[in-house]
Amino acid sequence: MSKDRMHETHGEAAREEAEENLVFNDVTDHMNRIVGVPSRRADLGAMPAALRWFFYFVMTIIALFAVLLIVSIVK
Repeated sequence: MSKDRMHETHGEAAREEAEENLVFNDVTDHMNRIVGVPSRRADLGAMPAALRWFFYFVMTIIALFAVLLIVSIVK
């Protein structure tokens, strides 16, 4: 895998990049260190294909239900 597609559990390089983020205050520092809040958005291209397709399926279902809800309200 290339470095930009490395999962955060594959060594210290990813952790060092995540720790470059500046903390806003003590609460965000606590959340980052103790609770483990993600520091960046998930990259769908780096995820397994099955997970990506599940995500696309769920988002399509949500969008279809939203359209159906809007159509039923307008009628």
